[in-house]
Amino acid sequence: MDDLSRGLLQLILRNLEGLPVLILLTFRPEFEHTWANIPCYQQINLAPLPADGIVSLACAELSVPALDPSLGRFLVEKSEGKPRFLKEMLRILRDRGYLDDRGGLMTLRSGIREVELPSGVRSIIGARLDQLPAVLKQIVQYGAVIGRSFSMEVLNRLLPQPVAVGDIESLVERDILAPSPNEIGVFMFKHALVRDVAYQRTLKEDATRMHREVAEIIETTAFWNLEDHLDILAHHFLSSGDHDRAFDYLERSGERMARNGANEAALRNFERALEILPPHSDAYPERLARIRFQLGSILSMLGRVK
Repeated sequence: MDDLSRGLLQLILRNLEGLPVLILLTFRPEFEHTWANIPCYQQINLAPLPADGIVSLACAELSVPALDPSLGRFLVEKSEGKPRFLKEMLRILRDRGYLDDRGGLMTLRSGIREVELPSGVRSIIGARLDQLPAVLKQIVQYGAVIGRSFSMEVLNRLLPQPVAVGDIESLVERDILAPSPNEIGVFMFKHALVRDVAYQRTLKEDATRMHREVAEIIETTAFWNLEDHLDILAHHFLSSGDHDRAFDYLERSGERMARNGANEAALRNFERALEILPPHSDAYPERLARIRFQLGSILSMLGRVK
């Protein structure tokens, strides 16, 4: 979730008490938020799926009415009740040719005595990505550096050769990418974990170089509406090690958020800008004074000035 959306959501949640409104949000356990102190907030932790739920989900994913009991027990044991883990397991079993559809009854292929799977959902996703042909692996790697979603225009400028339509279609068929429902020519990773794993498998020096290239491509292709890309530009320049340009975009983004009333998000950007402010530049004193003034204004509006 981007900072502007988070700030807007925070504002809405804090003004819901007494209103007949239900907002339902889903997030992973590692997601950090400050909603717990809101009187109308209630958190429901989802328990692992029971055995029959795992079997039903597996049948739906494999488009079969039933599983062989031994396959069902194997999936229940290995998935530990985690739907995402189960789906990744099924994909890797299918990709490796371990499954056999016998007239609607899905079984393990005969002759397979032991199935070795990586432990943990990230390891399973990594194993799937390792099996991709080199050209598909390159698309996934560059796409992961761009972000959870990416435009074909930026990707084609980043890659050494244009992306073939068939390669993108292949990644969609493999449930790695999906077309954006809102934008033409934009694709997104089907799941955030897939993007995270792909990014983590990119060499640091390669990622640093690619982040700078992405930022400069966005500056060139979106120069007419950079206001809509301030956060992402700050992110890419920061990840490339260019703190000078990252500072400029963080400051501009903070100012935009403050104008839109997203004060918490603006505060985070101004604080981050202060942290990375290059101390040895000629503009340091002016920038320092400016960002401190911005911080003081936001803290005053939030009632946090002592």
